[in-house]
This record gives sequence, C-alpha cells and structure tokens, in this order.
Amino acid sequence: MSLPTTAADLRRVAGGLLVREGAWHANPGVLWGQPTGLHSLDELLGGLPDTGLIMVGGRTSHGKTALALVIAASLALHYRQQWDGIGATSRDCVLFISPEMTPEEIVERFATQTSRVAIEDVRRGLAGDDDRERWRQAAEAIDVLAPVLKVYAGEAISLAEIQDIVEEAVLVERRRVRLVVIDYLQRVSAGMAGGGEYQALTLMANTLKTLSNQHRIPFLVASQLNRSIEKDNQGSGGDRPPSLADFHGSGAIEAAADQAWLLWNPPQPSRSHSQGEESRSAKLIVAKNRHGPVGEVELRYFPRLVLFADPEKPNYRKDGGL
Repeated sequence: MSLPTTAADLRRVAGGLLVREGAWHANPGVLWGQPTGLHSLDELLGGLPDTGLIMVGGRTSHGKTALALVIAASLALHYRQQWDGIGATSRDCVLFISPEMTPEEIVERFATQTSRVAIEDVRRGLAGDDDRERWRQAAEAIDVLAPVLKVYAGEAISLAEIQDIVEEAVLVERRRVRLVVIDYLQRVSAGMAGGGEYQALTLMANTLKTLSNQHRIPFLVASQLNRSIEKDNQGSGGDRPPSLADFHGSGAIEAAADQAWLLWNPPQPSRSHSQGEESRSAKLIVAKNRHGPVGEVELRYFPRLVLFADPEKPNYRKDGGL
C-alpha cells in the first residue's frame, strides 16, 4: 500500500475541521466520538475516534472477544436505530473479523449477552421456559443487525484478505465503515515469505495503521500479551496489572497504536466462576492515547454471560436489548 501521490489540501482539511468544531460547540457535553456502549469508557475517551488503530491487549480468558463484541454490537445497533425512523437505506456498517471464532459462536455470545441467560444453561438444556424464550428471541434479533454488522469468521484469514474485505466495503459497496474489529492479531497470517513472528506482527500492525488512515476507519484489534506476565505473577505470588511492554511479539504493536487498551481482571476474594460467580471487577487500562487522556475504567465482568458492563450504569436491559 503506497502513500498518496498528491499533497493534502490543507484548506479543505481546515474547512472540514472548522465545521466539526462548530458542531462540538453547538452540542456541549455530547460525545465527539462514536459510542462504545460502555458509559465509563465513553466518559474517559469521548467515544471511539473516527479513525485510528486501537490495540486491546489481554491475557487468555480475560475477555478480549467479549469486550470487542459488546462494542461492535452496541455500535451496530446505534447506527441501525438511526435509520429506522427515516425509512432510508443506510450505508453504515461494522465489520467483525474473527479467525478465532465461528459465526455460530459469535451469534451464541450475542444472544447470551443481550438476553442475560447463561450459555452454559442453554447448552445443557437447563434454561427455564422464560429464559429459553428470551435467549431465542435475542438470537433471532441478530437479523435486525445483519444489514449493519458484517461478520467474517471461522476460517483462517490473511492480512491481504482483510485489506480486500475493507476495500470492497468502502470502494465497491460504497459502505461507510464505522469500525473494523479483528479478533485477534496473532491469528492473522501476514502472508510474507521468510522472517519470524516479530517481522510478521510488525508488518501487520503497520499495515493496519496505514489502512485505518487511508480509509479513515477506526480499527479495534485484539492482541495477546507476552507469557512473561505469567512468569512475573508466579514469581511475585500476586497478579500484576499488564503494561504496554507486555504486548506479544513486537514493539511495533505499541508504536503503531493510536490507543492501547489493557484488559485486566484482578484477583477476586469472592467465589470462583465454577462456584456460580455472577460478576467480578475488571479494569480497562487506557495506557496510550495519542489524542486524549489515559487512565483506568472500572467495569463489571459477567463470566457466565461473557459480558462487560458499567458498574453503576449497565449497558444492557432486562428485556434483552443492548
């Protein structure tokens, strides 16, 4: 992917920026970015940016996919609801790319998150009649999001194929892609001959950053953390929070990111998941932000629902809507 061959029209850029500033001034307190579905995260960041590479790091089973799906589904529902009232066909869409999960698993998680019925109960046939009906209605509700939420899942995928998916949506279908989610970076093939993991991850991080800038689309990319954090925790007898240095495989992941989020579920003194734990404390650490504040966001994680929510203002309703 090459750089533009012509210089930027700075007058046009400044004119567009001034129009946006006028809208910000006319609507004080309103999010300047896109809603994530998590109020506490929106309050810290002002919402998702219109463009940029957002890396989300987390240890295995700490909920990277769950968080990504909450944000993707909430944003898709936001844009789906916007054009319901005017009866027009919307060009807005969210792309969810997951070589890690199958489409069935993604819909299953969506139904579980929105219905608040534990997937374990559904799979074992233990859900009561009301819960079962609510879960089935939530699964059917994915049809409402289908025009906006485009899922590519269940198969190995290369960096070149991700580029093709994005460019087909933007250039061929003329869609307005609001967010691209990739779950997760280490499961994507760089498609390069020779070189090791470091070179492959460096190429992918830099290419996704360029793709984001070129088409002005935010990318939310999940990434593993290094195994060193496990060794550190064993040596200290505790559970230290992750840091930017823990991103797995390449310093380019941290360097290319406009924002870097680190998901951490601190040790809990209460009951374990296997003992029926309903929810537990979780932290989303915004460790890097090129254009705004950094800090920590307190969340609640519901393991049996694979769901993240705000501690005081949950991002779900009992009727199953996000």
